[in-house]
Amino acid sequence: MSSVPSANGSRYDCVVVGGGHNGLVCAAYLARGGRSVLVLEAADEVGGAAVTREFAPGFRVSACAHLLHSMSGAMIEDLRLGDHGLTFVDREMHTVALSADGGSLVLGATADATASADYLALLNRLATALHPMLDRVPPRLGTNTWGDRRALLQLAWQIRRLGQHDMRELLRIGGMNVYDLLRDNFDSPLLQGALGFDAVLGTNFGPRSPGSVFTLLYRLAGAVAAQRKEGGGSRLARPLAQPRGGLGAVSRALASSAVAAGAENQDGDCC
Repeated sequence: MSSVPSANGSRYDCVVVGGGHNGLVCAAYLARGGRSVLVLEAADEVGGAAVTREFAPGFRVSACAHLLHSMSGAMIEDLRLGDHGLTFVDREMHTVALSADGGSLVLGATADATASADYLALLNRLATALHPMLDRVPPRLGTNTWGDRRALLQLAWQIRRLGQHDMRELLRIGGMNVYDLLRDNFDSPLLQGALGFDAVLGTNFGPRSPGSVFTLLYRLAGAVAAQRKEGGGSRLARPLAQPRGGLGAVSRALASSAVAAGAENQDGDCC
């Protein structure tokens, strides 16, 4: 690895261009690994889409991204984000569907009584199988290294352990759109709407977009830890959280963690 010079003559092992939340996570881990890191951000503050801004005197709100989805508990502990000011108003937010006649449905609560319990349980099993992949480095394709081969074998074994029925169902629905899946398996329009909303929240997908079933499974996989804590079953645990201070609080904690590990930050406010 060659170092990169900066305008002031310092040299860095790594330069992260863009101080959004992903860039800040990279910078923090690189700095913790002993690299000298510079984060460059053109805006006046880091965070990218995860910022909190004042829209009226005394009133602040998340300016773009407004919910924290499936943030790894291991990463929160690794980067000690709690020590850097990150706290939560709610860590298990529920999706609520409302109907024109005044009815309502809360996923993870009233949904259990009205939905097909068997299919909810199946979705949870599939999410549980996918959950370990969220905290692993994905294997590279087309290489002959044993590390990548081992990672692919672990992925294959994780899916094979589902059993023949569940494995076939995962392979069948993985590329489907969530609209067809929900229409085939659930009768309640409220439940269809709530799960469809969860599947496309924060994406460029619509319910009929190919692959939107996988984004639903991804969201459910992020809730597996909370699901196990509450006892599992057919219950759908929620992976959504609201940080105290909005999404900007997450970015500030990440930036503070990165700087504490030795990274340097240059945003538009300092240049």
